[in-house]
Amino acid sequence: MKSVKWTAYSCSGLAGLSVILAMANEAPGFLGAGVGVLVMGIGFLAADRALSLLTDIRAALVSEPVAPLSAVAAGEVSALEIEPKPVRSAAEISADIQRMKDRV
Repeated sequence: MKSVKWTAYSCSGLAGLSVILAMANEAPGFLGAGVGVLVMGIGFLAADRALSLLTDIRAALVSEPVAPLSAVAAGEVSALEIEPKPVRSAAEISADIQRMKDRV
């Protein structure tokens, strides 16, 4: 998610440079490009906010603690330290399906 935030900040900086170039060269093309890049930057900020909210919602709904992706990416927590969930066999799954069918 840091990459989305940095992309948004980069878009905002490029928008500022485009406005400065538009004023210095009296070229309306740079101004149009600056506005477009500014809108992209705002979109990336909104995407970053949505991703962080969805991550918070997932963390609140999951009963077992999950290491955040930022901690795994930063190397604070190894991806191997995260406990995998138990895998059910096909026989167990088909028995559960049969039990549900019998209830109906």
